[in-house]
Amino acid sequence: NLFLINIFDMQHCRAAIRIGPKSPEARVRAASILQGMGKLKDALARCVEAIRIDPKSALAFEKKHEIELSLELKADSWKSLTKAMALAPRSASLHAKAAEVLKEMGYLKSALKQCRTAIRLDPRSVTAYQKQCSIQIRSFLKKQALGSLRKALALSPDDAAMHAGL
Repeated sequence: NLFLINIFDMQHCRAAIRIGPKSPEARVRAASILQGMGKLKDALARCVEAIRIDPKSALAFEKKHEIELSLELKADSWKSLTKAMALAPRSASLHAKAAEVLKEMGYLKSALKQCRTAIRLDPRSVTAYQKQCSIQIRSFLKKQALGSLRKALALSPDDAAMHAGL
């Protein structure tokens, strides 16, 4: 069955590129399919193609960041993420991703700043509040972390994992 799923995914991948041969979005869609199949180098190549077609595609740089992160190409991944953020500075999700990367690098103050930016851009971003909570815990800001967790819960009251955090 896995073989049939891979054939099906590859057909979708090729179809996406055939439908939009000059479309960076089609290349990013193909990259997502390949990423899901574990073909990360091929997925990365589709992202590079998308960027070649449209060097101002924040979506292509964001997907490239995700794939490079999976390939543990941390420096390249950070460059792709910052490029995506430069192209789409009002994207809360990109700022939340930057917060996570900065947290992993140990830059907790910068990570918190990215969370605050994400929340300012999208006050309903559960992900941003969750990341902020995680960084605040790591920074020994327990009261603030509890506040962030409560805000995330208020936005997503059915999330059992967050309830367990209380």
